[in-house]
Amino acid sequence: MKSKVISERTINSLYGIILILFFFSGVSALTYQIIWVKTLGLVFGVATFAVSAVLSSFMAGLTLGSLCFGRVVDKHRAPLKIFAFLELGIGVFALLFPFLLSKITHSYIYTYWHFHTSFYLFSLLRFLMIFSLLLVPTFLMGGTLPVLSKLCVRNLKILGQKVGTLYSVNNLGAAFGCFLTGFFLVRLIGLTNSIYLAAAINISIAISSLILSRSSFTFPENPTPKGASSRMINPRPVPKKEKKAEHSSTFLIYLLLIIFTISGFISLAYEVIWTRILSASVLANSVYSFSTVVITVIVGLAVGSFICARFIDKKQDVLTLFGIVEAGIGVSAFLLLPAFNRIPFIIGSISPALFGSAPSWSMSVASEFFPAFLLMIIPTTLMGMTFPLMSKIYTRSLRKLGSKIGEVNSLDTAGAVFGSFAAGFLFIPWLGMQKSIVALSLLSIGMGGIVIYFNPHTRKMLKWALISLLVVIVMASIAFIPRDFDFWRKGRVPGERLLYYREDAAATVVVREYPQGGRLNRVLEVDGTDVAGTDYMLKSTQKLQGHLPLLIHKAPEKVLIVGFGSGGTTWAVSRHNVKRIDTVELVPSVIEAAARHFTEVNHGVINDPRVNIKVGDGRNFVLTTQEKYDVILTESIHPIYAGNGNLYSREYFNLCKEKLTENGIMSVWIPLWALPEQHFKMIIETFRQVFPHSTLWYVANCLNRQVYLIGSRDKLKIDFKSLQIRMSMENVAQDLEEIGMNNPFLLLSSFMMKEVSLKRYAKGAKINSDDHPLLEYFDYPYLEFFPSESFHVRTVYENLSAIEDYKEEVTPFLINLGDDKEEVEEVKQMLSIYSKSTKHTTKGIIYSLRGRLKQAIQEYGRALETNPQDKSAQRLLTHLLEHIYVNRGNELQYKGDIEGAIASYKKALEVNPNSTIARYNLALTYLRKGMREEAKIELKKALQIDPEMKAAQRLLGQLENFEY
Repeated sequence: MKSKVISERTINSLYGIILILFFFSGVSALTYQIIWVKTLGLVFGVATFAVSAVLSSFMAGLTLGSLCFGRVVDKHRAPLKIFAFLELGIGVFALLFPFLLSKITHSYIYTYWHFHTSFYLFSLLRFLMIFSLLLVPTFLMGGTLPVLSKLCVRNLKILGQKVGTLYSVNNLGAAFGCFLTGFFLVRLIGLTNSIYLAAAINISIAISSLILSRSSFTFPENPTPKGASSRMINPRPVPKKEKKAEHSSTFLIYLLLIIFTISGFISLAYEVIWTRILSASVLANSVYSFSTVVITVIVGLAVGSFICARFIDKKQDVLTLFGIVEAGIGVSAFLLLPAFNRIPFIIGSISPALFGSAPSWSMSVASEFFPAFLLMIIPTTLMGMTFPLMSKIYTRSLRKLGSKIGEVNSLDTAGAVFGSFAAGFLFIPWLGMQKSIVALSLLSIGMGGIVIYFNPHTRKMLKWALISLLVVIVMASIAFIPRDFDFWRKGRVPGERLLYYREDAAATVVVREYPQGGRLNRVLEVDGTDVAGTDYMLKSTQKLQGHLPLLIHKAPEKVLIVGFGSGGTTWAVSRHNVKRIDTVELVPSVIEAAARHFTEVNHGVINDPRVNIKVGDGRNFVLTTQEKYDVILTESIHPIYAGNGNLYSREYFNLCKEKLTENGIMSVWIPLWALPEQHFKMIIETFRQVFPHSTLWYVANCLNRQVYLIGSRDKLKIDFKSLQIRMSMENVAQDLEEIGMNNPFLLLSSFMMKEVSLKRYAKGAKINSDDHPLLEYFDYPYLEFFPSESFHVRTVYENLSAIEDYKEEVTPFLINLGDDKEEVEEVKQMLSIYSKSTKHTTKGIIYSLRGRLKQAIQEYGRALETNPQDKSAQRLLTHLLEHIYVNRGNELQYKGDIEGAIASYKKALEVNPNSTIARYNLALTYLRKGMREEAKIELKKALQIDPEMKAAQRLLGQLENFEY
């Protein structure tokens, strides 16, 4: 059947179908990007250079594809067929991706073994491997826009509208793909099935496009629409004067191309910096936070392109508009700085008002998404206008339309590659986030001014008026730059100080010092997340993660610790007679911060010759190392935070098991807070699938909010005599004494559940795997800025209550209890007593967390009745009573009942004579009565107990100098 040329009207009707196909092409493209970045991170690591290599490879492929296929399509009459084969190629490659990844993984491990000692050579080889893997699909993706532009643009008069609409629709599809994948697909169907779904979309697009191209219709090569001048297709020779009036000079074209490339550079740099700002200080640091930023940016690009497409072809002076848009990007980004300062308070205000104290998952996400969206929508919308504007300016003929659009698109993408790299590795480490935004904004404004200045069509008076206006806007904007932009550096509580702040390529690291309970504590934060500290609970967590597994293992020699933090766990491990300690830390500044400000925790352990600190991705180290370890400790932060869920996956546990010696054991820290029971069970069941011989431990020496899951190849056997001897060693005994756990019976009473009980408890729980990362892609509400931490506390006592019902004695797992039957029986009796008292103590902790203090006091009392030697129960009871009396004294003092307040503080001191906060508050109360000498006595006693108590030092100095 002879094909007939279709009419322009038919082309316009088919244009809608093309837009739909291109929308879904965008959906699949972002699905691939999200999945591939995450999947490749499991192989190549999530260290900054590795992630940068993945993103750079992705963008480089797009750049090359756009450049190449833009030229190819200009030489062919069937752009729709080319588009079909592009989509088919993408889909076929996606189906092969899991197989190809498995093959390249072995090559990567081999490369690491032989070249990792040379950083630059290894980085280059890693980039080449990633680039070779992603080149084919990204190369094909890059060709789609210039190919469809060639198909759809039939007339230069509507070039801006058509290209702008195509760009807008594709970006809108990309935003929807990001939303669909980031919020639903990964969580519901997993990574592999998400890839297959995206591949199905590409193949469907290919089939649809082929059907359209193989129908009885053929698309004419850029027909002249009715009433249009033939000059639009075959321009007549133009006089020099007219040519100068109609077209920019060659110099101006090249200048605009350079500016447009830098604009792409700036856009991606903004995105990287905004993501860092929002994740470090505003949004919960989860995978949803990153999706929020990406969606916002892409939607802004789509909106900007769509708006521009509506009027661009009607504008006579496109150059001035381009200059104004470039300057507008800088000004709007500039003005975001004070807005960033307010967004945490906005979220904190609207969330409880809109969603109550128990929001749904969708409401939690929405409360973070919309403030961030409203902040960034203006600059990103302006960014979206630049592509159709530059396409309109640069494309002068339909004959080379494909190559021109391809060149514009490739320059934009090439700029983005370098912008992403420069923001992370140059701007943030050298200038910091605030100054980086200021510098990029000034660059944008300057480029806008340059375009306006060199525009030959703009009158001089208007030209200088616009440039003067830009200068005024810059000066006014500078006046409004918040001096306290880095608001997360400011104290959250009275008396808090910032000790350390570093914005490096990997993360933002902060060390704070704050008063609590009469003493100064420090906390280490990474991107707004607390990872370590000096308060009693955090010190206990770090020390026990080091001591407990090493005491359970009979004779460990080589230990691997994933995560350094403040260095407390590494220090605890170093107290034992081990020969080698490898510690892997992802963020370099964490090591520096720990060395400077946490010496009371780590005691300068990095100088221990047995300790090898390695900067990099912990999981990637486990994948690539050839070493075998007696003990592997995972010191990750909470699994809901982005990038940490893969340290709780089945595949990670399997990797660790492969790197254990025959008698090796693995210990995993598990938080109880902000982790609903089904997810808590998920971690246990996932670990148990790999280590069937697993046990669970909970140390009740304080209001602990975490447990330890310990697994081994064979059934657990603890040599009691050996443990006793090693605990009595001076180094170990002193360190455990700091947290009241230097008694072997008390330590062993922390045993909670054996393997059979764990199996029964976690039965039916889902598995957290690399393919189904359910812990990271959680579906429960989590908000950083809710005024109440009820959700956090509730999950602690709910999880603790659930496992407390299963609490058992450790005795069946002990060997070598004594030299004779009498000693064995005595040891068993002591173990039973301590186990029973710890059970009561654990119940007391649960009641304390639930706010039922009377029942908590009763349980602590029962623990001491069962076992008067239980230091943990005694400490918890003492601190609870102290807390009650001090709070009552504070309330009475506030009400003006001075005598009642004094009596209450004195009761607190009867319970705990070492309570510095009670003595300090008593001194303040004495001063209200004019009893200066009594106040001095209490302050001096407080300083005898804690010489570093700054508040007491300050007040005593004022009294002695008669300044108070």
